[in-house]
Amino acid sequence: MRRYLRALRRALRVALVTTVLNSDDILAAINQAKGEIMASLDDVNAKLGELGPKVTALGTAVNGLEQKIADALASENISAATQAKIDAAFQSVSDMVTEAQAAIDDAAVQDASDNPTP
Repeated sequence: MRRYLRALRRALRVALVTTVLNSDDILAAINQAKGEIMASLDDVNAKLGELGPKVTALGTAVNGLEQKIADALASENISAATQAKIDAAFQSVSDMVTEAQAAIDDAAVQDASDNPTP
């Protein structure tokens, strides 16, 4: 019986040491993955920072184009159906620009709340 208990204690010690060593390996892997995720998030945030002004410029360009088309068509007699299609097309593009800008702004706000400056 004593031999059995000694063998059991030895096995438990080995299992405990193995578990501790494995947990260190697991912790190291988690820390490495965290570093990679944070680097990826930094890359995403950098890209979002680059995209913000481009989306704003796109919105300005769309508004300018819409005005030029409106000016060009002012002297033309176009049907209400055609005008509705033109308006719908520009509204669709405007909505997309607004959604893109909102997504960029939301990501920036989320990043600021996740990574507050000291």
